Amino acid sequence: QQLIQKLKRKADDMHALSSKTWGMASDRTSKIQRKETEAMMYFLELKQLNRTLTLLTEKVKHSTQDKNRALDDLNLFLQSLAYERTHLRKLIASCRAFRFKAPTNLLPMDEFLLQDPEAASRYEKKSHEMELALLRAELGKRKQLLGELKQLGEENQ
Repeated sequence: QQLIQKLKRKADDMHALSSKTWGMASDRTSKIQRKETEAMMYFLELKQLNRTLTLLTEKVKHSTQDKNRALDDLNLFLQSLAYERTHLRKLIASCRAFRFKAPTNLLPMDEFLLQDPEAASRYEKKSHEMELALLRAELGKRKQLLGELKQLGEENQ
């Protein structure tokens, strides 16, 4: 702003000197040339400031673009995490909603209780421990049947 004011003053001085008719022409010409030189120096300084401001603007613009790019990357990563969280929550909900349906019992509960009357007294009828005891008994029964199957297979050969 100050530089522009100085440039205007120099232009006004040159105009005033050229419009005056008094004094020697060579003296007036040298003063005008001096004022022109000073005005040109101010003008060059103004151009230099303009160039500096342009370069600074470009630098800030590139810096802003880099920061925006980094911010966009973080936002994309955050969106990916949010999607993954939602997906995992759905998986957890479906796992919690899953109810295991035991295969058809090889050994019905009534038969099991007849074979092992102590189990009824040790566990409640619908408890988890009772189910585990039934599964262990079924495993024993399956192993027994498998052994019988192998024995029959050997007898046939």
